[in-house]
Amino acid sequence: MPRGLGCYKWAMCVGVDTTSFNGVTMFERGATDIIGPDYPFDTAIDAVMYLNGHGSYKSLEVLLNDAVQASAHPDKANIVFTVSINYATDRVTIQCNKYNFTLAETGNSFEEVLGFTADTGDWDSSPYYSGVVSTLVAPGEWTRGDFVTANLELELDPGGTSTSLVFGESGRCQDVPILLRHSGPSNVYAVTGVDDADDRSDNESLQSADNSSLGTINCRWGLTAEGHVFVSYNKGFSEPSSWDEGSRVRLGFSGDETGDSLSSNYEEVVADNPMPCCLFPTRPLDSFDIQTDQVGGAIRLKDSRVASNLDAIHHLWRGVGWLDGPNDIRDLHLHYHLRVLLYLFHGYPLAIYQDWGDSRRAQESLAENDYSTLYTIEKNHYRGRVVGRVSLNNGTSQLTSWPTPMRRRAPLTFWILVSTDV
Repeated sequence: MPRGLGCYKWAMCVGVDTTSFNGVTMFERGATDIIGPDYPFDTAIDAVMYLNGHGSYKSLEVLLNDAVQASAHPDKANIVFTVSINYATDRVTIQCNKYNFTLAETGNSFEEVLGFTADTGDWDSSPYYSGVVSTLVAPGEWTRGDFVTANLELELDPGGTSTSLVFGESGRCQDVPILLRHSGPSNVYAVTGVDDADDRSDNESLQSADNSSLGTINCRWGLTAEGHVFVSYNKGFSEPSSWDEGSRVRLGFSGDETGDSLSSNYEEVVADNPMPCCLFPTRPLDSFDIQTDQVGGAIRLKDSRVASNLDAIHHLWRGVGWLDGPNDIRDLHLHYHLRVLLYLFHGYPLAIYQDWGDSRRAQESLAENDYSTLYTIEKNHYRGRVVGRVSLNNGTSQLTSWPTPMRRRAPLTFWILVSTDV
């Protein structure tokens, strides 16, 4: 699906070693200790995976189906909604297995985030027929980036037993694909996960640890467009306090943050400092190019033939961009040297977000019309997240050299080796 060329914000997120947090009280909420998740593999593939598991403790689909079961509709036990991303058009899609429905225009920005443009009136699903589900596809493109949720209103079975469903408010969310993804197969609020490469069990993110400790579904963790950790939560809970020093510094919190109101029901706390191991430059990538290395050997024989063997094929991506300096919008060069390169070493997990605000993986195959909450084929691999490890092509010495005395920006080059083990 085409999008305007524009300027795409990119981000570098290095893997998060969780060993120092496993089983540790990271902070408190009132009288409740929030224990670091017992991460079974010790290293999360990137910061977003550690914070929220690339999913929601309760997805928008589950919130909608919960609203159905809490309603008075006489056939509610047999009604199932799905909320997904259309594989061909990359649009948010809502389906019901038995009845027509209407999504009401409430005038809040949440509808626009999902692609339902404001001031157009309500949106009606396609008619339900026996064996054919009723479907509503958002007419517009969903918005990239983090956003604050609000309640949506859906009228189920408007021509029969009309039933109003209110659902959706759950604080600030990382992005739309994460809003639509279940957080792991063992999550007690979502019976099954999405069962793909980014699906993790519910004990492998700080978001799930926070929710489990409080016995709620109302905490969300993530990263802002500037690389700062945020946590949103229901106003009935206290803000994080009494931090373990190592945990606080690792997430970028100063300890002086206070909560800000998001709505009548939710508030959030945003870390004062960008998260170590994450780099969010203000300028888009100049280039992101693939290189293929053939690992093997060859020898020329006496009769001029060549004997050879191929041991492996390695696909690498080289990124070229700019690092913000002291005279730019935000000075990131010391953050890069002191808080990112500390973790950016050979062989370590690394994720490059080519278009921050869309956390899906860049499609790894040549398939067409293949969009989902996991993959995007937008721009033929030049959008979405590239997942791999820090390549040996990255030098062990990093020099930031300013092209002009103004020290506004400096060239930045990195290499990522695409890997199947992350």
